[in-house]
Amino acid sequence: MQLIIRLSMGFRNRYISEYSWAENIYLDLRPADAYRAGHIPGSLSLPLFGQEEIRIVLSKRKKIAELESLQLHFRKWLDELNLLGPFTKALILVCADGGHRSQFAWDTLKSKQEVYILKGGYRSYRRGVREALTRRYPFMILAGKTGSGKTAMLRRLKESGEQVLDIEMLAGSSGSVFGLIGTKGLQPTQEQFENNLAEALQKTDSGKWIFAEQELNYIGKCQIPDTLMQQFASAPRILLNIPFSQRVKLLTDTYAGVDDEALIKGISSLQARMGKDQSEALAEMVRRKEYPEVAAGLLEYYDNADSYRTVLRDHDLVANGEDLNSLYDAILKAQKKRLLK
Repeated sequence: MQLIIRLSMGFRNRYISEYSWAENIYLDLRPADAYRAGHIPGSLSLPLFGQEEIRIVLSKRKKIAELESLQLHFRKWLDELNLLGPFTKALILVCADGGHRSQFAWDTLKSKQEVYILKGGYRSYRRGVREALTRRYPFMILAGKTGSGKTAMLRRLKESGEQVLDIEMLAGSSGSVFGLIGTKGLQPTQEQFENNLAEALQKTDSGKWIFAEQELNYIGKCQIPDTLMQQFASAPRILLNIPFSQRVKLLTDTYAGVDDEALIKGISSLQARMGKDQSEALAEMVRRKEYPEVAAGLLEYYDNADSYRTVLRDHDLVANGEDLNSLYDAILKAQKKRLLK
């Protein structure tokens, strides 16, 4: 599902009229704070111009010497960053709307290498993102209780060549109160999360299943777009079942010793629902490094949560396994029972 680069010949081959999801070198010329708020995944930030430089570029009576000085400085900057050609890939310039920053950079580089302006700039790119998130995709959802291996199975499926949308990886969190453990607490902005989702989806083949994990609306601070949540709700679901002992092992392997302070903090946040005595007992187990006992206690709490009633009831297929290896085989067998229409 690849967008095709189309050059707008009326602009002397200056513009690419649509963002291409193919690999090019994207140079984001917007201010650093705008880049941090949201950018094309993989693009390089090179903030171009302060107010004085903008005054020179926009001046009706441009001084040639000042312009040439700016161009020389810009080329030297690119050279120091190893961004001057020749390249086998095109250099695509991105600013807010394809205006004066991109025009200046194009004038500076056009004789040196293959360079284009993204017509309409980052704003046009965001329109493409919103459109990509409203398309229909052939999702197949992995559902199951906490510790049933959903994330592990997504990674295994991806390694074996299956299509996977790893939303938690794109959001930088596993979504639960323990979701930021081991992630340095960094999540993308909502805008960047949507950009990441769109990028991943555009690389998929509509003729093959896309495996994704059952999620709530929010993963940490990132909200899954309603258009995707609606598709997840109507997609076929595979319920993953592995023994309780295996779930304890998986949870222990994931969290034991990674960040005990964050683990205790997560347990404390459950106190209102779990009860003070139980949450304090589990926190003390963490301090004593009794990780399997902590995992078992948390799983018993989650297994009794009302939200699991829907998980257990609302599914199309079931994958039973004694461990992660047999669970993976069961997922592939379950998948074959559901033909892609």
